[in-house]
Amino acid sequence: MINRSICIFPEFNNVEEIEGLREKYDQLHSFIAPHITLIHPFKGSLLKGELIDHIQDSLIGFKPFEIRCQNVTGADGHYLFLNIKKGNDHIIELRDRLYRGILKRHYTRELSYIPHVTVGKLNGEETFQKALHDTEEFNTEFTSIVYKISVEQIDEDGTSMIEYEYYF
Repeated sequence: MINRSICIFPEFNNVEEIEGLREKYDQLHSFIAPHITLIHPFKGSLLKGELIDHIQDSLIGFKPFEIRCQNVTGADGHYLFLNIKKGNDHIIELRDRLYRGILKRHYTRELSYIPHVTVGKLNGEETFQKALHDTEEFNTEFTSIVYKISVEQIDEDGTSMIEYEYYF
């Protein structure tokens, strides 16, 4: 079984500021670049060609779009999210299109989807509250044009490798 996810890897000019937060607050920072998850990790025996066909069919006519990210907020009592301020509708449409067809069985309604870049995952209420306090003044604006999505394979140790990129 292959473990995969589908993400946007924004190309921010000032990404080092995001990386600084992630080094401090996210244990996965060295395994995967800053990203917006479209399809959460899923295991399956789907052939690469089947997945590529699904992506190409699902995203016919999709055009590049701009995103703008700013401000860090907390989620679920242990995550830090860099919020998407512009481009949410496009990201949600991408996700909705991808979760049709062969990926529909991996869709879950347990959590509401809020487009974001995860910059931290913390353990404990005190640590979480301190991180929220420390990032309160983090107001840098990050912009990027999204023109591709990436399928990543996730190894047992958590490292990831790009398996396929779709350009629109």
